[in-house]
Amino acid sequence: MHIKLIIRTPAEQLNGVLNNHIDLAIGSYNSQVHNIISEPLYREQHWLYCSDLHPMFFSRQLDKEQISQCPLVTRSYWNTSDLRRRGFSKGSATVETVDAQLLLILSGKYIGYLPEHYAWPWIKENRLRVLLPNEFGFQSPFSAICKRGAAMSPT
Repeated sequence: MHIKLIIRTPAEQLNGVLNNHIDLAIGSYNSQVHNIISEPLYREQHWLYCSDLHPMFFSRQLDKEQISQCPLVTRSYWNTSDLRRRGFSKGSATVETVDAQLLLILSGKYIGYLPEHYAWPWIKENRLRVLLPNEFGFQSPFSAICKRGAAMSPT
Protein backbone atom coordinates (compact mmCIF):
# COMPACT_ATOMS: atom_id res chain seq x y z
CA MET A 1 0.00 0.00 0.00
CA HIS A 2 1.22 3.50 -0.85
CA ILE A 3 -0.21 6.57 0.86
CA LYS A 4 0.00 9.96 -0.83
CA LEU A 5 -0.98 12.81 1.51
CA ILE A 6 -1.98 16.12 -0.10
CA ILE A 7 -3.37 19.28 1.51
CA ARG A 8 -6.24 20.78 -0.49
CA THR A 9 -9.28 22.97 0.08
CA PRO A 10 -12.56 21.19 0.89
CA ALA A 11 -13.92 21.93 -2.61
CA GLU A 12 -10.80 20.47 -4.24
CA GLN A 13 -11.11 17.40 -2.02
CA LEU A 14 -14.77 16.87 -2.94
CA ASN A 15 -14.05 17.28 -6.66
CA GLY A 16 -11.10 14.90 -6.42
CA VAL A 17 -13.22 12.23 -4.74
CA LEU A 18 -16.11 12.68 -7.20
CA ASN A 19 -13.75 12.51 -10.21
CA ASN A 20 -11.94 9.41 -8.86
CA HIS A 21 -8.62 11.27 -8.43
CA ILE A 22 -8.74 10.89 -4.64
CA ASP A 23 -9.88 7.73 -2.84
CA LEU A 24 -10.40 9.23 0.61
CA ALA A 25 -10.42 12.78 1.95
CA ILE A 26 -10.59 14.19 5.47
CA GLY A 27 -11.85 17.69 6.07
CA SER A 28 -14.66 19.97 7.12
CA TYR A 29 -17.49 20.02 4.60
CA ASN A 30 -20.51 22.34 4.70
CA SER A 31 -23.10 20.09 3.11
CA GLN A 32 -23.99 16.59 1.98
CA VAL A 33 -23.11 15.78 -1.63
CA HIS A 34 -24.83 13.17 -3.81
CA ASN A 35 -22.66 10.05 -4.35
CA ILE A 36 -20.41 10.87 -1.39
CA ILE A 37 -20.29 8.77 1.76
CA SER A 38 -19.38 10.81 4.82
CA GLU A 39 -18.20 9.41 8.16
CA PRO A 40 -18.02 11.92 11.04
CA LEU A 41 -14.64 11.82 12.82
CA TYR A 42 -14.28 14.67 15.32
CA ARG A 43 -14.98 18.35 16.00
CA GLU A 44 -12.14 20.88 15.81
CA GLN A 45 -12.25 23.87 18.18
CA HIS A 46 -11.54 27.27 16.61
CA TRP A 47 -10.90 30.52 18.48
CA LEU A 48 -10.46 34.07 17.26
CA TYR A 49 -6.87 35.26 17.78
CA CYS A 50 -4.74 38.38 17.63
CA SER A 51 -0.96 38.51 17.94
CA ASP A 52 1.26 40.28 20.42
CA LEU A 53 1.84 42.95 17.73
CA HIS A 54 -1.90 43.76 17.50
CA PRO A 55 -3.29 46.71 19.53
CA MET A 56 -5.87 44.44 21.23
CA PHE A 57 -3.32 42.02 22.62
CA PHE A 58 -2.75 43.98 25.84
CA SER A 59 -6.23 45.51 26.06
CA ARG A 60 -8.12 44.61 29.25
CA GLN A 61 -11.55 45.73 28.02
CA LEU A 62 -12.64 44.12 24.77
CA ASP A 63 -16.12 44.17 23.28
CA LYS A 64 -17.69 42.34 20.37
CA GLU A 65 -18.37 45.51 18.37
CA GLN A 66 -14.76 46.70 18.67
CA ILE A 67 -13.40 43.30 17.61
CA SER A 68 -15.78 42.93 14.66
CA GLN A 69 -14.37 46.18 13.19
CA CYS A 70 -10.80 44.80 13.02
CA PRO A 71 -9.33 43.58 9.73
CA LEU A 72 -10.05 39.83 9.58
CA VAL A 73 -8.11 37.21 7.62
CA THR A 74 -10.30 34.35 6.36
CA ARG A 75 -9.83 31.21 4.33
CA SER A 76 -11.07 31.29 0.74
CA TYR A 77 -13.36 28.32 1.23
CA TRP A 78 -15.22 29.71 4.25
CA ASN A 79 -18.87 30.60 3.87
CA THR A 80 -19.54 34.36 4.10
CA SER A 81 -22.84 33.77 5.93
CA ASP A 82 -20.91 31.94 8.69
CA LEU A 83 -18.72 35.03 9.12
CA ARG A 84 -21.80 37.27 9.32
CA ARG A 85 -23.31 35.05 12.02
CA ARG A 86 -20.11 35.58 14.02
CA GLY A 87 -20.39 39.36 13.67
CA PHE A 88 -18.09 40.06 10.70
CA SER A 89 -19.40 41.61 7.49
CA LYS A 90 -16.47 40.32 5.42
CA GLY A 91 -12.82 39.42 5.53
CA SER A 92 -10.08 41.94 4.79
CA ALA A 93 -7.61 39.31 3.57
CA THR A 94 -8.12 35.82 2.13
CA VAL A 95 -5.75 32.85 2.26
CA GLU A 96 -5.84 29.24 1.10
CA THR A 97 -4.13 27.62 4.09
CA VAL A 98 -4.06 27.88 7.86
CA ASP A 99 -0.27 28.43 7.62
CA ALA A 100 -0.75 31.60 5.57
CA GLN A 101 -3.52 32.69 7.93
CA LEU A 102 -1.21 32.35 10.93
CA LEU A 103 1.46 34.47 9.20
CA LEU A 104 -0.99 37.32 8.66
CA ILE A 105 -2.28 37.12 12.24
CA LEU A 106 1.29 37.14 13.59
CA SER A 107 1.98 40.29 11.54
CA GLY A 108 -0.28 42.19 13.96
CA LYS A 109 -2.33 43.66 11.10
CA TYR A 110 -5.15 41.08 11.21
CA ILE A 111 -7.18 38.98 13.59
CA GLY A 112 -8.38 35.54 12.54
CA TYR A 113 -9.69 32.12 13.44
CA LEU A 114 -7.28 29.25 13.99
CA PRO A 115 -7.74 25.69 15.22
CA GLU A 116 -6.91 25.51 18.92
CA HIS A 117 -4.31 22.76 18.50
CA TYR A 118 -2.58 24.68 15.70
CA ALA A 119 -2.35 27.93 17.70
CA TRP A 120 -1.17 26.26 20.92
CA PRO A 121 2.62 26.68 20.40
CA TRP A 122 2.16 30.45 19.87
CA ILE A 123 -0.19 30.70 22.87
CA LYS A 124 2.49 29.07 25.05
CA GLU A 125 5.06 31.61 23.79
CA ASN A 126 2.61 34.46 24.53
CA ARG A 127 2.51 35.40 20.83
CA LEU A 128 -1.25 34.82 20.36
CA ARG A 129 -4.27 35.76 22.45
CA VAL A 130 -7.82 34.40 22.23
CA LEU A 131 -10.37 37.19 21.78
CA LEU A 132 -13.68 36.84 23.69
CA PRO A 133 -13.91 33.03 23.56
CA ASN A 134 -17.56 32.97 24.69
CA GLU A 135 -18.54 35.23 21.79
CA PHE A 136 -16.35 34.07 18.92
CA GLY A 137 -15.43 30.40 19.47
CA PHE A 138 -16.89 27.64 17.29
CA GLN A 139 -16.37 23.98 16.48
CA SER A 140 -15.88 22.67 12.97
CA PRO A 141 -17.02 19.08 12.26
CA PHE A 142 -14.48 16.90 10.41
CA SER A 143 -15.43 13.88 8.32
CA ALA A 144 -13.83 11.26 6.13
CA ILE A 145 -15.40 11.11 2.67
CA CYS A 146 -15.22 8.67 -0.24
CA LYS A 147 -17.23 8.10 -3.39
CA ARG A 148 -20.28 5.87 -3.05
CA GLY A 149 -19.63 2.52 -4.74
CA ALA A 150 -15.91 3.13 -5.24
CA ALA A 151 -13.84 -0.04 -5.15
CA MET A 152 -10.90 0.24 -2.79
CA SER A 153 -7.88 -1.70 -4.01
CA PRO A 154 -5.31 -2.89 -1.45
CA THR A 155 -2.41 -1.39 -3.47
